[in-house]
Parts: sequence; C-alpha cells; structure tokens
Amino acid sequence: LLSIPLSLILMITKDALDNGDHVLRSSASEALGRLASLSGTNFLTAQMKTLVDQVVNNRDPYARAGYALAFGSIYTHVGGLAAGPLLKTTINVLMSLGNDPHPVAHYWALSALAQVVNAASLASAPYVSSTLGMLFKLYLSDSHDPDGATIGNANLKGSHPIYQVVCQLVDAVIVVLGPDIQESARTRGLILSLVHELFNEPDGGVCVEAIKCIQHLLMFAADSVDVTDLVSQIRSHLSSSRRPLKFAAINALYQLVQRDALAISKIGGDKLVEELFGMLDRDPSIEGVRHVITSWLEQTVVYNPSAWIDLCQRIMSRTTASQQASQSGAKAVMGDDEG
Repeated sequence: LLSIPLSLILMITKDALDNGDHVLRSSASEALGRLASLSGTNFLTAQMKTLVDQVVNNRDPYARAGYALAFGSIYTHVGGLAAGPLLKTTINVLMSLGNDPHPVAHYWALSALAQVVNAASLASAPYVSSTLGMLFKLYLSDSHDPDGATIGNANLKGSHPIYQVVCQLVDAVIVVLGPDIQESARTRGLILSLVHELFNEPDGGVCVEAIKCIQHLLMFAADSVDVTDLVSQIRSHLSSSRRPLKFAAINALYQLVQRDALAISKIGGDKLVEELFGMLDRDPSIEGVRHVITSWLEQTVVYNPSAWIDLCQRIMSRTTASQQASQSGAKAVMGDDEG
C-alpha cells in the first residue's frame, strides 16, 4: 500500500464516492476517513474543501450521498478534537444535504449527521436548536414523507426509511444534551414532540428507534415523560410479531421497573405480570422478560409477599387446569378412535 501514490488512491476513492452502488460509496468513505486519521491537518483541510466543492457543483443524488458519507466517516475517524475547527462547515453541509428532496441523498446525509453529532459530543451542543428545527421541518415536509413518494422514487423511499434516521439523530441530540435538556423548556418541548410523533408512527422500525430515544429521556428528563401512557403503549408492543419491536419494548419496561417497580405495579398491576409470565410460557428463551420479573419481584416482594404468592398460585392453577383439559380431550379422541 505504501508504494501506491496517494493521488491514485484519492482518484479511485473519488470515483467510488460518485458510484451508484452503496457498497462502493460506503467503502470509499471509510477509506477516506481512515486516510484522514493517518494524515496531517493540511490533508484533512484539503479533503474537506474538496468535498464541499463537490457538494456544491455535483447535483447527482448518489454522488451527494457518497459525499455525505465521507463527511461522516472523516469526522468519526479523525475525532472531535482534531476535526473541531471543521465542525461548523460539516454540520452546515450535511444539514443542506438533508434538505435534498431525493431519498438517497437526504437519508445518508442525516445518517452522516448523526455520526458527526455522536463523534463531536458536547462540541455539537451549539447546533442543537438548528438541528431540531431542521428535523421538524423535514418531518412535516412532503419530500421526506414515506407515504409521499412519487412513482419514480417509491422503491427508493421504501429501502431508505428516513424516519428511523430522524429518530437516531434525535437520540444523538438527547445524549449530547444529557441533564442539560432540563434547562431549556423550548428544546425539551421540541424533542418531546418529535419523539411522541415518531413513537406513534405505524412503522415498527421507527417505533424501535423512538423507544431508544424515550429510554434516554428517562435517564435525563424523567419528569417530562408520561409513564402511565408509556407503559400502556409498551404493553401493546409486547405481543408484537416483530421481534425487534418486542425486544425494544421489553428493554424499556425493564428500565422502568428498575427505576420504580412500585409505581409500575400501580400502573400495570397483576395483569401486566401475568402477561410477562405468559410471554415466558410461549417463548422461554426471552431472557429480558425474566429479568423484568426478577427485578420487579426483588423490589416489591418485601412490601406484599402474599400478593406474589397468590399471583403465582393463580398462574399455576390456570396452567394445571389447561393441562388437564388437554389431557381429557386427548383421551376422548383416543376413545373415539377405538370405537
């Protein structure tokens, strides 16, 4: 590799960034990011300037998606400290690409922006308000609506779920703000509104990402979350046929139980515990459910042990009755066959 001229590597990488194949674009952006991490400041500055010029001059959506990936990869590999002076330019370019009406371009631009926010961490805090404002605008925009696709890009929108990336970006913003999210009522309100809307989307993948946002909100701004409504919605996902959504709901419920099992007992009651035992009956391999029940039991059994004993007796007697019914049914069938 050392014998290959850097100019040739950059030329190959540039051609791959323009390619319509996402695998090539992703590989090229990764290579450029690693090159930037091994090179000096001059190389980094020159490449960022080249990428900005390409974004301005090249209107091809696949090429713009490749340039967005390159921005995200460079910032991730170089790190927030070395690439700090370029943060403003990077965020501005990716936000501009995020407004691109083409599904491929805006999907990868917002994905790269989430990468940059995560890598920059607290350094990206000054751009939180503008980022949230852009996300609200895009969420209300027809060009970014999954159901607002034209005949030409319907398939593209289906394979580039933009609302999932919006959730990931909101989650990155929540993590950056941390406990400071409680200081600004406006910022907190924007985040809560976005998460609420996304959590109620019919798409299971969006709900999974929204649940992750809610879990971070429970860490940093628990008082802003309506736990009663949240438990109700989580319960509806426990029986989902989509395993990622089911597991995300279980993880969120486990976090709620760990925070305050007594409060969840008042909200969910015995029926919720019975639902969890029922899930274990149907699929004993779901370890998360076992953890929820164990944590719930450890925190509340001291206060009301008889309630847990009664609950277990009801579950066991119900199971025994169902077994007896199935056995008697089997005997009846055998008797008919003999007759």
